Amino acid sequence: MLELNPYADNEPEVLWSFTDEELYSGKVSGAVPLENGNILITEGDYGFWEVTREKEVVWKFNGPGFFWRGYSFDREAPEILALGL
Repeated sequence: MLELNPYADNEPEVLWSFTDEELYSGKVSGAVPLENGNILITEGDYGFWEVTREKEVVWKFNGPGFFWRGYSFDREAPEILALGL
């Protein structure tokens, strides 16, 4: 939750960041923390990256199309089981 207070420094604090010369999306991108502590990065025109907190790239996925947002679900999560795959 972001709370803005009048007459106060309301700038958010950067807790972690990752840069790579290959990581860029001119349209959309995002990142979500994973249960294992890593970060799942969505790069709109490329695909997905998984990066450790130590900034090591674990894997990258590139596919055709446009990637809006990515989420991680356990194979046994109710959301996945409901799909009946």
